[in-house]
Amino acid sequence: MEGDSRNAPVWVTAALIAAGVLCVAVAVVYFVRPASQLPSFLPGHDVALTRHHVTHGVGMLVLAALCWVGAWFTTGSRTSRGGS
Repeated sequence: MEGDSRNAPVWVTAALIAAGVLCVAVAVVYFVRPASQLPSFLPGHDVALTRHHVTHGVGMLVLAALCWVGAWFTTGSRTSRGGS
């Protein structure tokens, strides 16, 4: 059975891909909106600031890449440890 030979269930791979897409979307928000216009639930929201949080955006892109690398690792097949 193909599902038994995977490193992780399919839902884990799908969740990591979705998390990566969400991280890219948040990164775009950090790049295009100044700190005063960020949603209040995002870190870095400050009404007094007019600058963009570029480092927050880069951090979100790094998290997206890590999610996608994790998803890639979950698609591999298990190797048998039995020796011959």
